[in-house]
Amino acid sequence: MKSRQAVAGFLIVSLCLPIAGCSNDPNAGILGMGQKESVGTGVGVALGGTLGGLFGGKYAALAAVGGAALAGLIGNRVGAMLDDDDRAALLRQQQQVLSQQSDGDSENWASTHSKATAVITASNTRTETKQVSLLRQASVAAPTRLVSIGKRYSVKKTAAVHSAPEAGASVTETLHNGNKIWVTGSVQDGNWYLVSRGGQAIGYVPSTLLTRVVTAAPKAQAVGQVVQSANDNAPINLDDLEPVDKVATANAVPTVVTASVTCRDLRTVANGGAQSATTNSNACLSPQGVWEVN
Repeated sequence: MKSRQAVAGFLIVSLCLPIAGCSNDPNAGILGMGQKESVGTGVGVALGGTLGGLFGGKYAALAAVGGAALAGLIGNRVGAMLDDDDRAALLRQQQQVLSQQSDGDSENWASTHSKATAVITASNTRTETKQVSLLRQASVAAPTRLVSIGKRYSVKKTAAVHSAPEAGASVTETLHNGNKIWVTGSVQDGNWYLVSRGGQAIGYVPSTLLTRVVTAAPKAQAVGQVVQSANDNAPINLDDLEPVDKVATANAVPTVVTASVTCRDLRTVANGGAQSATTNSNACLSPQGVWEVN
């Protein structure tokens, strides 16, 4: 029982660890002190509950532990202006802007059931070095340095999964042509991928044997085009997220790794009808495939 509780706690840390710096907006951070903290924590708790429907099914565990980390993208003052549905809807739109829009391009969002609107802009795409957390099988060697990827890949031909990033390492299992596998990141100058299943790393595969799975993304919006929230309950590219198997990860080994991650600046200007607020955040793409506050 203790091991499962420890891993459950680590799952929360693994999604929240990259947010040590939080937001550069004094009104945005969910880890702020005093008055700001109470509002931000409430937003995080609310999102933790509403994201279950947003992510859905086997991905609900990711939503449950990630509510607070994701809420930082919305910020305290913006979050306080919105109801649960609009917070989840705005978060979904932020994720899509971070994943799809070029630097400087803006996208408008509007709720269908309230007067809430927002203009979302991502910029300053860059690579930063951070400490990230992951779970791995005990037989899998911990990476010393990782280039975070957080995407789903397909096996091009039969591939052995090794316990370490070297051809002579023991084989933990075999992947076959067409199998889909989550790539947490690359090591050894990109020659090997650390792959995972159910939220834990299962070994290393030569990068030449895998190819990125490109999923159908929502139709790109023209700059300034209003995006209505009629489909706010639609998934956030679930095929690009790794579900966490809490049973399988019960005996996993928590590991903190130095990683190169993709980060972007995010500006959200929201209007609730009677009031408006702005959140400026730094977001980084986690190994789980979700953009989180930095």
